[in-house]
Amino acid sequence: MGPTFSPLPPANMPKQPTPTKASKSRHHFSNFWKSQWKENGDRMKANLDEINSRRRAKLDERIKQISVLLPMMPDELLPAGKFRDLLLDNWNATYGEELTKPDAWKLVQFAYRNGIIARFQDKYGSQKLVDQTLMMADPTTQVGNQE
Repeated sequence: MGPTFSPLPPANMPKQPTPTKASKSRHHFSNFWKSQWKENGDRMKANLDEINSRRRAKLDERIKQISVLLPMMPDELLPAGKFRDLLLDNWNATYGEELTKPDAWKLVQFAYRNGIIARFQDKYGSQKLVDQTLMMADPTTQVGNQE
C-alpha cells in the first residue's frame, strides 16, 4: 500500500503566485473601435442611424396600438388588475391575438413608461383622465379659483 495524499497542501507551505494571462487584459482591443470609427465612421454612423430609426418606428407603432385601445376603456380610474384585464380583453378583441396576463401587464408597464397612461393613488387611467382627476383633487390648480 502506497502513501495517501491529502487534497489540501500543508498549512506551512508558501502560496504560489497565480500566472496572469495577457488575454485577460485584451490589449489587442484597446484601440480597435477607435480605429474603426476613424476608418469607417460615416458607414458606422449611417448604420447606427438606421438601427435607431427602426427602433423608433417600432416604438411608435406599439404606442399607436395601445392608444387605439384607450377610448374603449371606461372613463374612470381603475385598479391595476382590473385595468390590465380590460386592456387584455380589448387587445384580444381588437387585434385577434391571445395575449396572456403577464404580457398584458408588460403592455401596462410599457404604456406607463411612455406616458400613454398614468397612475393616481394606485389606480390607472389615460393621461388625460388622471390630469382631470388631479385638477379636481387639488383646488389650487383649478382655473376658476385663481385671482
